Amino acid sequence: MLAGQPEFADVLEMPSLRQLKQRVALRCTLGLLNATETAAYIAGRIRIAGGEVAAMFTRDAVEAVYAGSGGIPRTISVICDNALVTAFALGVKPVGVDVIRDVCADFELKRPRRPTAAGRPDPPVSAATEARPRDAGAPAAQAERDKPLFTSFEKKRRFSFF
Repeated sequence: MLAGQPEFADVLEMPSLRQLKQRVALRCTLGLLNATETAAYIAGRIRIAGGEVAAMFTRDAVEAVYAGSGGIPRTISVICDNALVTAFALGVKPVGVDVIRDVCADFELKRPRRPTAAGRPDPPVSAATEARPRDAGAPAAQAERDKPLFTSFEKKRRFSFF
């Protein structure tokens, strides 16, 4: 049995791997996760590690992980792992969107943008606007964004068999 991302199926199509492909009894491809599945994936990983899910990431942080990872499970794990280490070093709890942005920038991933009170993302941040306080918006909107996202997600696995 072989499991992998969609690119793995392309590798198995190479003529030099024809004999390996003939010996595989079951193949599955991991698809991209949507935002809800990304939150469930993060929650599941934290639970397995023995952590308290609700205290680890804000809602905006999870949305930023999804935006930065594109729904790729391995990239989600890398972002979250590095965000937890960074937040620990900074003494920040729970992990917020600013930490996720920094991690995504370190790994040269696309930069997640914060939703505004109206639900639309902020315009891209320039070096000039980066220096101003990021959370200068309405306190009620900020409090809503900082609520933990995790309440009751079921574990979901998405495979396509061929």
